[in-house]
Amino acid sequence: MPPEPALSRQSTDGDLPTAAAGPPGPAFVLLTAATVALVGSVLLGLLECLLAAALVSRKLAGGSIPGMLLAPAVGRAALTHLLLWLPVMLTVGLGYWGIFRKRTRACPLAAVSAIFILLAGALVIPADLELAGKARPNLLALGWLLVLAAASGKYFGQRWLHRRLSRRVYGGLLAGFSLASVLVMTATGWAFVRSPLFDPGRWRLLPTNGRSIPAGRPSVLWIVCDTARADRMSCYGHLRPTTPFLSQWARDALVCELAIANGMWTVPSHASMFTGLSLREHGTDHRNLWLDDSFDTIAELLAEHGYATALFSNNPLVVPQTNLTQGFQTRQVVYHLRHVTRFSLEYLCEWLGLAPPVPWLDQDFGAALTNWLVADWLERHPGEPGFVFVNYMETHLPYRVPGRYRRLFLDAAQVRRSYALRRRAYGDLVTRLDLDYNISGSDFLAPDDAELLRRQYDAAVRYLDDRIRELVELFAARGLLENTLVVVASDHGEYLGTHGMWGHRFLTYQDLAHAALMLREPGRQVGRRLKRPVQLSDLFATVLNFALPDSAASRPAGSRDLRALVENPEDSPAVAICECGGPAPMTLHRFENCTDPVILHRTTPQIAAVGERFKLIISADGRRELYDLPADPGEAVNVIESFPVEAQRLDAYVRRWLETTPAHQPRGEKGRPLAPDVLKALRSLGYIGDEDD
Repeated sequence: MPPEPALSRQSTDGDLPTAAAGPPGPAFVLLTAATVALVGSVLLGLLECLLAAALVSRKLAGGSIPGMLLAPAVGRAALTHLLLWLPVMLTVGLGYWGIFRKRTRACPLAAVSAIFILLAGALVIPADLELAGKARPNLLALGWLLVLAAASGKYFGQRWLHRRLSRRVYGGLLAGFSLASVLVMTATGWAFVRSPLFDPGRWRLLPTNGRSIPAGRPSVLWIVCDTARADRMSCYGHLRPTTPFLSQWARDALVCELAIANGMWTVPSHASMFTGLSLREHGTDHRNLWLDDSFDTIAELLAEHGYATALFSNNPLVVPQTNLTQGFQTRQVVYHLRHVTRFSLEYLCEWLGLAPPVPWLDQDFGAALTNWLVADWLERHPGEPGFVFVNYMETHLPYRVPGRYRRLFLDAAQVRRSYALRRRAYGDLVTRLDLDYNISGSDFLAPDDAELLRRQYDAAVRYLDDRIRELVELFAARGLLENTLVVVASDHGEYLGTHGMWGHRFLTYQDLAHAALMLREPGRQVGRRLKRPVQLSDLFATVLNFALPDSAASRPAGSRDLRALVENPEDSPAVAICECGGPAPMTLHRFENCTDPVILHRTTPQIAAVGERFKLIISADGRRELYDLPADPGEAVNVIESFPVEAQRLDAYVRRWLETTPAHQPRGEKGRPLAPDVLKALRSLGYIGDEDD
């Protein structure tokens, strides 16, 4: 039987019909594959961002996702997917054409679309479930079944539509989807390119409307570099140039050379800064992650006197769930918001340990996004005295910082290796450092990798120096800096392999206790470095006296105005107190089989008294340590036998302090139960392990 004329043949594969005989050419196949990649990338970008936004919205404790973030997030996801899937689908299309080029049929649109769904689903489903913390076998299996069902439905549904619609209607529908995808890609892509998501390391100031607050009402900008060691900042003497801006800025500021954190990790340290109380007095620690409502915070007092108060936190523990945010009218938890911008392809690069091929996948921990949100807040609150608190997290494990800053301190091979360290080289690095390094005592890090991590930490400090400069310039560009007290501090330090530990969970050595603290008062060029010990809790009285000098609000006895100490340093005690309440109860069971006394000692609560020269550490297990800090800044040699008089003096100070400082008792025997989001945050930051309940 002679073959049927080509013009009379009908496509039965759900494909675009052709007007002429013969198979489609490669150009037509490539056009179809590109269309599939475009439409599919836009749909994937929308889907991933909407799902992420839905998950994030549940964690914001009454807050909302800023509308200005959604379009850039969709553009970032869609553009990245397009860069991946365009070459993939072109290859698939050509392969399909190579197989069927001798057959008289139109471009296999239905088949190519189904292949796209299968490939994209196999990549996206596992990664997104992992990002959402739900990568369980049953959910993975369900996800793959849904992908298979979607691919099958797309293939057979498109064939069904093609048979029942005219060529013009069918082609019009496809053209409409393509045009809509182009418009969405263009609009969201433009928003993305103009946002800090495009290249965090290069983004600078948003334009200003030029309005500023009246000169009569001062503002406060309070910046905390979470986990930043003072001795890794060049403004405190570090040999590497990690803080060029702060080194210059500090020439006209008050720099506290021996600032001591009240607590050794985020929650107690922030509670002390916000209330002016010691850890003993506010009782907020591992065993009670809730700051009692009975305490007046600096934000509450300022808000009561007409201040617009705003908190921008990259730390998932400085959130309403711990009540550290009480008094802040605006509460932007950037830690959660940045997850709107994270999606499968970024996680894939991290999982593979690859340096991201495009700058927008080379993300920070949220500092650039934070500054963008602060700029928007300033534009929406003109003419108001403001209290703006910012917490940056780049110097917290895993030291997430864009590549150009890594290259300042690492060579090319080290930069490549630094991306592999996050997950591929040793598994999840944060968990491994916590479980194996700190608790099991296993030094699994190769010496070169340990030094690489220290240099990456320096890169994170250097990155934050630029973000602080950017934030200060945001205020200066709006005419606000002339009437704003600027505070730059860290909440505690970080073990970088020192004392056999990484992170900041245990004990009170200076690696954790020594914090950065500097402040610059408007209209006053201090240019002084205070050598006397001070505490982070002193910031409460300092900020309150600056903003509300005539307020009748009480100042806790342990909180002193740092500005007054410049003129009369002898009026302050020569000793600062820091405390470590020990690890969380759910962590202690890991030590049950440990026989190493050095590691077991890490579980003990401690209190330390830090003087200008000597530091005494008193442990609950009976151990006492005395260190001569100028001679032994690394606290390697216990000199308690050599300086008994100094040890007795500091011991007497601690005893008096304990007798006169009441211990807070949380409401209820164990305080408030841990919320699931707080537990997840503790795990992600290495405070408790993945196996804990």
